[in-house]
Amino acid sequence: MSIAWFEHGCCTGHTPQMSGGRIITGFVRGIGTEYFASGVNPTFSHERYYEAHELILRAWTETGPFRYHGKPLLGFAAAKGHLSLYPFSPQVLEAVAPQLDGYKRSKGTLRFTADRPLPAQVVTEIVQRRMAEIDGT
Repeated sequence: MSIAWFEHGCCTGHTPQMSGGRIITGFVRGIGTEYFASGVNPTFSHERYYEAHELILRAWTETGPFRYHGKPLLGFAAAKGHLSLYPFSPQVLEAVAPQLDGYKRSKGTLRFTADRPLPAQVVTEIVQRRMAEIDGT
C-alpha cells in the first residue's frame, strides 16, 4: 500500500474488498543512496526501522495511551461517527487551535473522521508540544 494510494481515499473503500478484510502492509528501509541524498547516516537505519515497526504494531494492537517518561502522551479512540485524539493537555489543544478550523474539539479531545483526517503537521506539533510539557520545557 503506498501513501499516495491511502491519501486518495482508496484504502478505506477498497481494502476490505481487495484483501478480504485484512490490511496488508510492507515496510522498507531504503538503500544507501537515499540516505546520503537526504543527509541521513545509514548506520542508524536498522534500529530506526525496528523502532518504527514496533511502534506501528503497538498502535494496531495495544489499548490505552502511548506513554512518554511514564506519563500519558497521546491516546486514540474510535466511535461510531468519529475518531478521537487525546493529548491529555488542554494547553496543547489550545496552542494548536488556530490550525483546527472545522474540527470538533473539547477541553481534552479532538474529533475527526476518516474522510477528514487530521493534518500530519498538526499531529506532529501536538506530540512535540506534549513531550515538551512532560519534560517541563
